Amino acid sequence: MRQSKIDILIVEDDRLMFEGLAILLGDEPDMRVVGVATTGAEAIEKAALLKPDVVLIDYHLPDGDGTVPSAKIRTLLPDAAILFLSADSTESALQRAVEAGASGYLSKAATTDELSASIRRAAEGEYLLEAATVARLSEQRRRSQLRPSQQQRRAQRLTGAEHDVLVQMARGLDNVQIAEALHIGQAAVRGHVHRILEKLGSHSKVQALATARQSGLIDA
Repeated sequence: MRQSKIDILIVEDDRLMFEGLAILLGDEPDMRVVGVATTGAEAIEKAALLKPDVVLIDYHLPDGDGTVPSAKIRTLLPDAAILFLSADSTESALQRAVEAGASGYLSKAATTDELSASIRRAAEGEYLLEAATVARLSEQRRRSQLRPSQQQRRAQRLTGAEHDVLVQMARGLDNVQIAEALHIGQAAVRGHVHRILEKLGSHSKVQALATARQSGLIDA
């Protein structure tokens, strides 16, 4: 059981917010706010100097999102807990926070009791994110990493004629115009377009073009 006070570094650029947090947490008998940083760069400097037990950090900061300084602080202070307090509730923000080594991710709508309890748990080394949530985020990341290579393999299966049609599609031409530009029949164009969508795993020309650009098959 922890005997000394929990030293907290607040990383938040909204003055009203960080002053309110400092007052609320300062009233807790087992907590002490040792500093406030308003940017990610300042957070890294103050963390190295003050060596807090818990870094309470917003996701959105003036010089970028909070995951970059969080990852660096984790390297500098591996025993410090990183606890995000943010109004951003998107899964992409949560996923990036997890990848940066966050112990937890709280909404700014959390009550004082919820925040204080989370800080205490994080300071004791607890991981506040549910295992199911982390597993889901990890699977999403794995799938997103696999997708480009799958797209590239599909793109490599296009024939020369299909690639020519794809290039014309990227120019914004419709089927009639593509037929005229390539001197082929409209039925042939429709067949090529159908096979392009099928090979690129797309449901529309717009989606097919986006996949082709991601695969490097056509210029962005």
